[in-house]
Amino acid sequence: MITAIGVPATMLRNAFYTSQIPVYTATGLVVGATGDGRISAATHADFATAAAAVLTSDDAESHFYELGGSSFSLAELAEEVTAITGTPVMHQNLSETDFIADRQAAGMDPCSGGGRLYRRGRDGDRAPPPSPVDRPPPDAAHRNARRAVAACS
Repeated sequence: MITAIGVPATMLRNAFYTSQIPVYTATGLVVGATGDGRISAATHADFATAAAAVLTSDDAESHFYELGGSSFSLAELAEEVTAITGTPVMHQNLSETDFIADRQAAGMDPCSGGGRLYRRGRDGDRAPPPSPVDRPPPDAAHRNARRAVAACS
């Protein structure tokens, strides 16, 4: 709809936020329905840096940026959080039906937040495509997890 009116517009879509890491260490679980699917993530600070780069650029063309770091599975996320924090965290992969019921039982809308995570990662590698906005380096999941853990300590 925005492109239909002919006004240049740039949109940013952030991937998963690493700020969820304290929830994983508190519960010992990373719950999802992604199977072996892959997601990407970054810290709020990384997303803010990318947004600032876009907002301060001289580019007046319309763009759509999917922002995030290197892709990883939720099982890999659980392993990395365990390695960094020393707190055992397991990945619990649910069926779509069980995942929706789990989100609803927690008072969440299954079509937002974790629901988007499910739809985005369930069918394989869905890491964001390359964009002109600088991204975190390939070791981003590890670095971002360390940064998020340090911020909550």
